[in-house]
Amino acid sequence: MKPFFSTLKSGLKIMILPDTIAHINGHPIITATYSIYRQSTELSEDVSRKETTELLEPNPDPDYLGMVRFDVPERVFSYESGREFFLDSDEVREVIQLLSEIRKDRSFWQE
Repeated sequence: MKPFFSTLKSGLKIMILPDTIAHINGHPIITATYSIYRQSTELSEDVSRKETTELLEPNPDPDYLGMVRFDVPERVFSYESGREFFLDSDEVREVIQLLSEIRKDRSFWQE
């Protein structure tokens, strides 16, 4: 899946990187976890570096803001903050709303 870019109401520019995409019988299955980063200026190199980060280990990237997980789509979400920087509660709600809209629109996540 491709990364998504957005500017939050607070002015924070972010990149949302879907963590996985799987295919079953040739059909894409949407991911349940999304890593969130402050948007940097060196996008192509930046995205490929961030895509290789392991989810099970602490993320050392200074732009890492945390991860949103859809535990029960449209009902239960969790946010795990980054080590140094994190989103406030309004920003988390805004990101969850954005991701919910993206998850509903198949054109965003089909390859």
